[in-house]
Amino acid sequence: MYKPSPEQIGFYAYHRWAINPCEFVTNSVIEHLRASGHFAHVKTYDGRPGIEYVLSGRLEKLEEVDYDGGVKVEVAISAQMTNLATGATVWTNAVSEVGNVNKSDIPAVVSEMNRTMERAIEKLLSPMPADVATSPRAAQRN
Repeated sequence: MYKPSPEQIGFYAYHRWAINPCEFVTNSVIEHLRASGHFAHVKTYDGRPGIEYVLSGRLEKLEEVDYDGGVKVEVAISAQMTNLATGATVWTNAVSEVGNVNKSDIPAVVSEMNRTMERAIEKLLSPMPADVATSPRAAQRN
């Protein structure tokens, strides 16, 4: 999908995602959390007991915008971490990022979406509180 104007939505009839965008974001968040070194275990939540925290989130926006002075991509994501024992939300954040596409072709749009998504994920996870991150079983991912 792309937006040629604020009131219009266009669709690429011949392009498909290689991976579901939500899966891509989930996998990227898991890898960022693992790479941070702040968590003992990070994995996709499978419903088994013994989990201390669950991180859930939403891909709010992933769009190509083709108006207002060139081609841009917009990414918005939100997440929250819940303590399963208490049900309390221990962390929440929402971010949005805009990236400028340097060429008007599909590979350039995809590359900028990847870069913009990476920036958004880093920004999303950067304010995570230290007491949650240092918990022995923190960051089971849903």
